[in-house]
Amino acid sequence: RDETHQAFIDCVFDALHHGEHMPSLQAPLEAWVADPLATMGNRIAAYRAWQRHAPESIQASKQLTWLGDLHAGRVVDDEDRLTSVLLCDLYPRVVGPQEIWTYLRSRRRQGAVPDLSNFWSYNLLRQSRPGDFAALADAWLAADLSPNDDPYQFGLRRLKAELLLATLKASGDTASVQRLYAWLGICLDPHGSSELTDDAKRDVALWLEDRPELIKAVVAMGLRLTKPNRQGRRYFWEAQQRVHGARLPSDWLRWLLVQASSTQDSEVAEYCFEQVAASVMDPPEGFDVPTMDGMVHWVNSHSTPELPFHEWLEKSWTCSLEDWRGDQHRRQLAHKVQQAQARDQRRQAMRKHWPSFSLGTASDGMLHQVALAYKKRFSDVVGDTPLERVQDLLVCDSATAASALASID
Repeated sequence: RDETHQAFIDCVFDALHHGEHMPSLQAPLEAWVADPLATMGNRIAAYRAWQRHAPESIQASKQLTWLGDLHAGRVVDDEDRLTSVLLCDLYPRVVGPQEIWTYLRSRRRQGAVPDLSNFWSYNLLRQSRPGDFAALADAWLAADLSPNDDPYQFGLRRLKAELLLATLKASGDTASVQRLYAWLGICLDPHGSSELTDDAKRDVALWLEDRPELIKAVVAMGLRLTKPNRQGRRYFWEAQQRVHGARLPSDWLRWLLVQASSTQDSEVAEYCFEQVAASVMDPPEGFDVPTMDGMVHWVNSHSTPELPFHEWLEKSWTCSLEDWRGDQHRRQLAHKVQQAQARDQRRQAMRKHWPSFSLGTASDGMLHQVALAYKKRFSDVVGDTPLERVQDLLVCDSATAASALASID
């Protein structure tokens, strides 16, 4: 097993991979596949040669045996390279979507953070047939494969996001609401919040936004299924996390009122009603918001002893002078005054520097501040673009900010 012999065997396996069919080589090739002292490249090459020379009738059975031994650790494969090759060959023809997750594990690379092998990272979803995605998602949920302390959580999050989107596109329109609700939970963290990256969240949200009635059905199911925690609290906001930031339909608030008046669960009714009552006081953009008079009329028409909407409305729209919201409001006002004063002071300090940018006489210190604003290094300087941030830093017009940016080019 020295380096020279390994190099020689590499050439032998290459020849055997292309040579004539020799069934008698089956046993020695199998020995090389499982040999922990051989290089992984030669073990994989031996496997490829074995596929050429072993009878086809026994190959699937032997591949499954190897796969089981590799997964159990009876055959060494520390980086999961051989396992990945076997899975690529067996999925989905021999190992189907219902049992594939049995073999999920991390690559244990020496001195590196564990990650997922090529099969999981690249081949699984690409080799899946359109009808496989729903089964994959169901099997994932049944296997419960997202422990909090998983060392390769990042790889799993990416895999889950790709699985969810592929499943929605392939089967989302034909699945039941119950099944869809479960699938959308694949990418929730243990606390019930969406763990999708911004790009993945946008893709899932776009799919859902084209189906506004489906968004309502999913959230309605989530409201019904929300259970009390150990303290007896029901966190209904988790139901909306299932839509992963999708833009809610414009009639969302009207729909919430329907949910509030039609449910027998008073806690669900109160939650839905309070969302609408709060929105009337602070109207969100893009929604059909009831007027205050309209809310009062609705409350008078729908209040019952079991659903005391008039009490909930009073609680939502009024508070005592000692209520914490009053203190918070006063703190917010004081903070806004402080921000305005600080901005005015910065304007007075910066205005003397404005002409220096167009004249090319700005000091190094001032240019450094402009560069820091450009790089988003100030916590109190805001703006989505470099021009907006520099304009906020200098408290000037856009032309002066453009001259300042040109000065640091």
